[in-house]
Amino acid sequence: MPEEQVKLNGARSLETYPTGVTGDDRPVGLALVGAVAVWLTVSQWAIYPFTIVGQNNALRACGFAIVLGLAALLGWHASRRVIPGLVCAAAGVLLLIVAGLMPHVADRSVISEVVSGVVTLLAAALVLRDP
Repeated sequence: MPEEQVKLNGARSLETYPTGVTGDDRPVGLALVGAVAVWLTVSQWAIYPFTIVGQNNALRACGFAIVLGLAALLGWHASRRVIPGLVCAAAGVLLLIVAGLMPHVADRSVISEVVSGVVTLLAAALVLRDP
């Protein structure tokens, strides 16, 4: 322990205490993004009604699922995960925007998009977090 971190009474400074969270959280974030991509793929058949508006929403969910799935795969294989993290953050924000602004037939599709957007934003924060 360097001498400048030791106080006169022998107590450790705040810099010497552990931060509490150790390890790399990026794989957890990428797994969450993959789970959201799978959910958005399955939700096309599970929760979106077979109307014109419902199928437009399902098509949009399919687009988000493709983008998030590709970002998760790129994040697993890339040495730097900044671009997949930023793509996930942008997709999470866009999911929240389309959930609030676009017309929906069923409330469960809005809930699915909001929950998917929030989980994607939390996962993007884990991916972009410094180890």
